[in-house]
Amino acid sequence: MKEIKFPKGEDPWNFTLWSFGLMAFLVDLGEEISADAMDSEGDKLQNSNQ
Repeated sequence: MKEIKFPKGEDPWNFTLWSFGLMAFLVDLGEEISADAMDSEGDKLQNSNQ
């Protein structure tokens, strides 16, 4: 496995932190989209999309 070279003074934990933050954001976004998609049937029954 190739080692990642960081510029002088760059903290490698910064990359890790941003990576996990991005993954958490994308998972949360996917959950929101899927929840809205599953709720569309209930919206049709209540006529709430007017």
